[in-house]
Amino acid sequence: MSAVLFFVNELHTMHLRSPYPGGIPVIRNGRQGSSLMKGHLRFSLCAAAITLSVLPIGQVVLAQDVAKSSPGMVKVPLENDNVSFATAVGADSSGTTVLIRCDDIGMCHAVNMAAKQVLDRGFPVSMSVMFACPWYQEAVDLLKQYRNVSVGVHLTLNAEWKNYRWGPVSGRSEVPSLVDSLGFFFPSRATFFAHKPTLADVEKELRAQIERAMHSGLHIDYFDHHMSTAVDRPALRGLLENLAKEYRVAISWYFGEEEVTGVFRAPPAGKLDTLLERTRNLPFGRINLMVFHVGLQSAEMDALLDLNVFGPAEMSKHREGELRALTSTKFMELILAKGIHLTTYHELTEQVGLRGMKRPMVKD
Repeated sequence: MSAVLFFVNELHTMHLRSPYPGGIPVIRNGRQGSSLMKGHLRFSLCAAAITLSVLPIGQVVLAQDVAKSSPGMVKVPLENDNVSFATAVGADSSGTTVLIRCDDIGMCHAVNMAAKQVLDRGFPVSMSVMFACPWYQEAVDLLKQYRNVSVGVHLTLNAEWKNYRWGPVSGRSEVPSLVDSLGFFFPSRATFFAHKPTLADVEKELRAQIERAMHSGLHIDYFDHHMSTAVDRPALRGLLENLAKEYRVAISWYFGEEEVTGVFRAPPAGKLDTLLERTRNLPFGRINLMVFHVGLQSAEMDALLDLNVFGPAEMSKHREGELRALTSTKFMELILAKGIHLTTYHELTEQVGLRGMKRPMVKD
């Protein structure tokens, strides 16, 4: 099996022994994740391309032979088709580790197509799907095509866009305390809690979203929460933890992640510079969580207006800006130059285990 190719301007070859006794983890959508064979990581850098492949111990294979014998090899063109990216996922406690998480997948077509651009870059990424949204089925079909993604359920109890609302998977009559008079979720945490939602209704709805996800054909690695509503009260956080234990999945923020902030609030034109500055100054010895909300600026996205005053104006431009920053050649070159390890929730679960999760420090 081979990873992505990327072009360079120098000739160099090196061999690295795999640090993972059980092989290198890979994400396999639609079925249980597994590992590649034990062996060597072989990076072959030449004036044409770099190939990352896994070889059995003692076996020597030329890069061109790997290319011929590996139909699963992916070549990912970037801007000007001059750089592509490849890395083996893996947390490195002695170096810099980054976990990239893209939220709101399945919200609409423009978000799904932005997610596709991220996935096509080939780097390891975690993506959180809103299974309560109308476009989740397109997201499911898309994610099944990629092995570089760890999929989570973006548990949703709010619908924040004017003229584009969604409601409970379980049905409005099944969870009446969670919906407005039209059967839609409330747009904010404040309005959600003002209508006194019952814990029973919340559990019923979260279970419905989880069951839809589990039966989608995707392998679900983790849960997280849209707008943090599902963990905004101690009882709700306890419910989420119990559901994660029952369904045997991880929870985002429960591996000691610390968020790298700044990109979300940066102006669209300044998001790349902000991302590069934050990446240059990442601390060692922790999991640096970068959360993105990507989208394509389009008539569809331009028409979405956030009903919450704290949402950024011109949301469509902001999401396009985050997409361009995340997929930029400069960001990928910086990741490689600094030797940053990209990890996912799939791999963290394999390395740490579900019992290794810890509730983050929160003010309940």
